[in-house]
Amino acid sequence: MNNWQYAQDLPSVAWRGALSFPRELGLKHTPKGYRLTQQPIRELERLRRQKRSLENFEVSGQQVLQIPKTDTLEVIANFKLEKSQAAERFGLRVRTGQNEQTTVGYNLKTAQLFVDRSHSGKTSFNPSFPKIHLVHLEPINSEIRLHLLIDRASLEVFSEDGLLSMTENIFPDGSSTGLEVFAQGGKILLSKLEMYELQSSLEGSR
Repeated sequence: MNNWQYAQDLPSVAWRGALSFPRELGLKHTPKGYRLTQQPIRELERLRRQKRSLENFEVSGQQVLQIPKTDTLEVIANFKLEKSQAAERFGLRVRTGQNEQTTVGYNLKTAQLFVDRSHSGKTSFNPSFPKIHLVHLEPINSEIRLHLLIDRASLEVFSEDGLLSMTENIFPDGSSTGLEVFAQGGKILLSKLEMYELQSSLEGSR
């Protein structure tokens, strides 16, 4: 989980980069042929603690979610699109704190999922780092489903049954542990949200 454009410049001590969460690879037949899928392994569910959930929550503007104070979190969010009021942009902001946030959002006009880490914490160590990464994503049954794994220095995003994945290094302050949901240019229905605190894998293996 790194990029050679800035691998030697990472603002870390005693390590350079890290491994992603373990993934299960598969093949899925699509209209464009077979495609590789990547999903977090099911065994990670053993690390889940303190489940919190919401259903049919209407989002307008920016709203803070009450979550455990932790820097390791799993989030599963389903956004339901209704043409009469669907926001132009919506999604989640993770590892939020004072002037810090990493945004995982969806642009309805361009049908693009994006991760914006320009304000994710330490970003000035290399001009290639504070970028906005984009990928095409079409709604399935008028819904955008996001599966996020948030660690101390990383963010992993999965969608479309594993056909889409985005993996990001981030370097937020240790106190930036907030989570927000947002909608711009309209409203969005958060039909289902599940949040879990994740314990250390070393603890989970005991």
